[in-house]
Amino acid sequence: LSSRGIRGEALSAVLLAANQTFCVPPKDASEVAQIADYFTKKDGPTAVQGETPDVERFSKIAVGMNTLLAMKIEKPASLVGDGVMSGFQVAMLVGIAGTGKTFVEEELALSLVRGIPFYGLATPAGGVNVGAIMLEGHVYNYRERLRALAEARGGSRPEDERLKIISRPILKGSVMVLDADTRAALVHWIRSEELAVVIVDPLKNAHDCDENSNRDMGSVIAAFQSIADQIGTTFV
Repeated sequence: LSSRGIRGEALSAVLLAANQTFCVPPKDASEVAQIADYFTKKDGPTAVQGETPDVERFSKIAVGMNTLLAMKIEKPASLVGDGVMSGFQVAMLVGIAGTGKTFVEEELALSLVRGIPFYGLATPAGGVNVGAIMLEGHVYNYRERLRALAEARGGSRPEDERLKIISRPILKGSVMVLDADTRAALVHWIRSEELAVVIVDPLKNAHDCDENSNRDMGSVIAAFQSIADQIGTTFV
């Protein structure tokens, strides 16, 4: 149904009818509404019946090899190492719980804003602006970790202010990257602060999809990538 362009209230109505007919016992109406909302946000807008598909979507942008070789294309700015991490990317830090992924992200953020090496890998001279959306734990704990990290490196510096932090409980409400309003707010923040890198930690708190589903997680990564493609920032 979703792939045929049925969205929102229309999808909810169809699912409610099917729920009453086929489910024994029927699910609660609020649960059915949540399912409809999930697929509406996850799949996003698609062509609906009556709309003419853009059949030239690929043919009008394809170029020949020699044409491509002759094109002037700016290389994405390297952020870590010689292109280990560059602009327009979505990078993931993967590890089991409790292995210190957040500490690594904090070190990465501090290295980027200060323009100092990150585990021996170069970062842009003069530093770049970095945003951190911390979706787990209290802002006090995050502040104290940053304080300890800065002190271990000789104390805080003026350029550390380039690290822009969003954390709870100052942050209110959910942050769901598949939600159009969330993406719009992210784009506005990134552009207003000129953020080269945005750290989202943990990823599981930025969506309500099944992390064991390739399709679901593909949608989540695609949502971040759409923003990266649009404005050139990199997500971690």
